[in-house]
Amino acid sequence: MELIQNYLRVNFTYTNKPDISLRESKDFVDSFLFEVKEGYCDYFSTAMVMMARSQGIPARWVKGYGPGRQPDPEEMMGRPGGANLAYQVNNSDAHSWAELYFGEYGWIPFEATPGFVAPLLYKDETPEEVAVDEPELEEPVQDSAVEAKTTWILANYKAIRSTSLSVILAMLAWLLYQFRERIYYGFVRMRLGRALTYGDKIAHETLRTVKRLQRQGFERHEHETVREVFERIKVEQSDLSVILDHLLQKYEMALYSPKTASEADWLSVQRLCHRLLSSNHDKK
Repeated sequence: MELIQNYLRVNFTYTNKPDISLRESKDFVDSFLFEVKEGYCDYFSTAMVMMARSQGIPARWVKGYGPGRQPDPEEMMGRPGGANLAYQVNNSDAHSWAELYFGEYGWIPFEATPGFVAPLLYKDETPEEVAVDEPELEEPVQDSAVEAKTTWILANYKAIRSTSLSVILAMLAWLLYQFRERIYYGFVRMRLGRALTYGDKIAHETLRTVKRLQRQGFERHEHETVREVFERIKVEQSDLSVILDHLLQKYEMALYSPKTASEADWLSVQRLCHRLLSSNHDKK
């Protein structure tokens, strides 16, 4: 038991502000022993308990207060109980330690935290009566680990908020991209006030592709039909003729005989539009 206690006191550093950025493991003790290697009493005492248990030694974690201090005699003048009986215990005296089981002697405190000393306990020890003043109301003592985490969150609030906003915007952009077709045809459906047929979708997708070709450098004059635009493109880029002919056939069929358009035709048009735009983009 003393070997475990001394190992922690010698090989690890005490600090109220451990560098938690070094933490990789989700396990509190693992991250302390192998990554952070520094911390305050909660780190040392918890590690002591878990290391003792790993060796079959009954151990428990205790949270409380150190003994505090006796004020100077001048401070106690005129107070009941005298200077020898009163102690002043502050929030800063909050502490945690390990207790290990010694058979008939019961639970014995061990102090793995550097700079602290475990109190000596005896089997028949009984506390003395201590006169105390009316306690001053103080803020509740926060658990050290929770306090450290809260401090870190407050210190990094702006960075966390900025990062969270960036992540949310990125996710929103990704969702919009993934469902862009559904969103577009949802607006078309609202505008028409009815459900879209496959013929409607084929016609709209072809016209969208013509607009995208315009952004890629192909002109479409106001008086030109889709057939005229495609014929002019075939003159400029003859290798696109097969794709343009198939797409034009599907478009005119959907335009003049919409009831004959099927799901297979709609899927075919989507592929043709994608190939057309990709082929032209690669040339650019």
